[in-house]
Amino acid sequence: MSPDLPPVVPSVTAELVAALSPRLRKRLDAGVTKLLARPVTRDGDSVRIAVDDDTDVVLHAPGGTVTGADAIHCGCLLAPDCLHRAAAASAAPVADDPPADAPAGTTPTGDEPTAAPETEPADGTAQTDGTGPADGTAPAGIETATDVQRVAARAVFDAAGAVLEAGADGAGAVLQAELLHAAHTARLAGLPRASAAAVSVVTGVRAAR
Repeated sequence: MSPDLPPVVPSVTAELVAALSPRLRKRLDAGVTKLLARPVTRDGDSVRIAVDDDTDVVLHAPGGTVTGADAIHCGCLLAPDCLHRAAAASAAPVADDPPADAPAGTTPTGDEPTAAPETEPADGTAQTDGTGPADGTAPAGIETATDVQRVAARAVFDAAGAVLEAGADGAGAVLQAELLHAAHTARLAGLPRASAAAVSVVTGVRAAR
């Protein structure tokens, strides 16, 4: 990871890596290593990486962050479907995704729904235990995870598990991008803490490599 590059939001890295052919994905880690060794120059909101004497990768970061895949340009003949754009995003620090509106029925401020204060039933009957009404229905005011949130949480769990199983040395740019994609999906689903945890794992892996 290069501190000289502007942070890139998770969705951009995930999009660029997903667009690579299987052959280029196998070469992605080598491409990241190569770019990390190349000179970097900054001009205002743009950062330029000299891939070689004839080719540059330019990251446009208005406000200091790359927020779209079209903000990373490469001058090589294979662009925009080249390895260099994905490698540049994978070599950069990870930025926070822009805030997203939580889907209907989700809890946007955290990953755990909150319960409304317990109230005494109007008819004077008591609950059979502390978990719900005597008729077995869910207590009023309890919010449960939606199907979208469950799928997003499972994606984070699976992607993080793959990274942890591979270890820092084995968790290359492709596995990192899959976890970043899961992080972005979790944020869109209204699971900001799960998203932040996934991003922190990628940041730690990049710092250790």
